[in-house]
Amino acid sequence: ACGGPAPKPAAPSAAPMPPHPEPLAALVKAPSLVWMVELSPKVAFADDTLLAGVHRVVSDERFRRFAAENGGVDPRSLAELVIARYPDATLTLGRGTIDPAALERAFTRRATRIDGRAIDVASPPVVRLFGDGAKERVQMCTFGREAFALEEGRFGPLRVAAAYAEGKLKKSKPALRAEPLSRAVDLLGEGSVARFFASGPFEGEWSAALGGLLRAATGVAVGARTTRPPAAKGGLVVTAVVLGEYGHAQEDAARRLGATLDVLLAKNP
Repeated sequence: ACGGPAPKPAAPSAAPMPPHPEPLAALVKAPSLVWMVELSPKVAFADDTLLAGVHRVVSDERFRRFAAENGGVDPRSLAELVIARYPDATLTLGRGTIDPAALERAFTRRATRIDGRAIDVASPPVVRLFGDGAKERVQMCTFGREAFALEEGRFGPLRVAAAYAEGKLKKSKPALRAEPLSRAVDLLGEGSVARFFASGPFEGEWSAALGGLLRAATGVAVGARTTRPPAAKGGLVVTAVVLGEYGHAQEDAARRLGATLDVLLAKNP
């Protein structure tokens, strides 16, 4: 009776947000990005003509052997596949139905030494394994049964990707939402099954690419979408974007870009 009023019960803390690794391109950090490839294999290979063309280069047996050696992951069945290259690291991200235990076993077989295994999120589990590969440091992360990430080289991009998936970097823009690549995304439009992005400045051999256009470029992007006109074979529509300061030479730059693509694509058997 003399103890005073009972304390108010504490408000329940908000439950942690589950990881959300979709789309994968939104997990790629912008600083130091050299180039990035984004693919939608499952959609692209629904086109039988395109799949037959790929099988002329990579046989069905090689795809099956790759899956057997890499935890059951067949690249053709992935909804998304992203590869991002940095000066000292390569980050690979894949989204589809995966078997985390099988991926861990495959990673352990490939690594020369495992330094540790960490459970960053309990449910759905976000699990990391890290250690040494044959030539450089390697790290793998699985996001439940939905997605995986593999990092080779100097660690860094994978932890940023996991932080994006866990909603921890709300004020930081990923690569395709930051300039200059966000402008390239808008110009490419929707519907691509394959996209390539590179950030400037372009130096060395890069500066001579696309007829020398990259010397003044701040970013470049290429997108490809499948098309199957009536009563015709399927094909690809390719869109290329070069961003830069071309001043009064924009029309000349556009002609040079078109001529370069004509040689690379239309006139190349």
